[in-house]
Amino acid sequence: MNASAQAAAEELFRAHGTRLLRLAALYLGDTALAEDAVQETYLKVIKGYGKFQGQGDISTWATRILINTCKDIRRTGWFKRLLLSQPLHTLPEPAAPMTHSDHSVVEAVMALPAKYREALLLHYWQGMDARQISLSLGISENAVYTRLSRGRGMLKPILKGGYEDEQPHQASL
Repeated sequence: MNASAQAAAEELFRAHGTRLLRLAALYLGDTALAEDAVQETYLKVIKGYGKFQGQGDISTWATRILINTCKDIRRTGWFKRLLLSQPLHTLPEPAAPMTHSDHSVVEAVMALPAKYREALLLHYWQGMDARQISLSLGISENAVYTRLSRGRGMLKPILKGGYEDEQPHQASL
């Protein structure tokens, strides 16, 4: 194991570990599985550190690895058989406190198809811009904008009369 790779991974996870854990918990719906995914991502970052080409921030690269790890976990047969309906209040906290209406937004986002859910979570929950999202997901920036727009479009009828009416300043979601 390369000492510089391990040091870089430790620094990365010290700075971004909580954010990555939140993303994994939202993606997988289970804190224990999220912790496993983050730990596996940590090992993959160390192992693949020599392959990092520096095209973006290392945290963006690690986010991509985490998303792929979560996808792998969700594809397993045992995961599909489990009913992972962990209550939202038990998941790691977002950077800002959530209101009651925010829970319905998160639930609605989690019900979206994966490609829209990923883009929305990375943008709104993780605070990434289109460039960072494109690097994390391995898609073009235009595809990011399309997924964000379509994802928001899918959310509007679900949240109409609820979240938008309570908080008009966030109606753009």
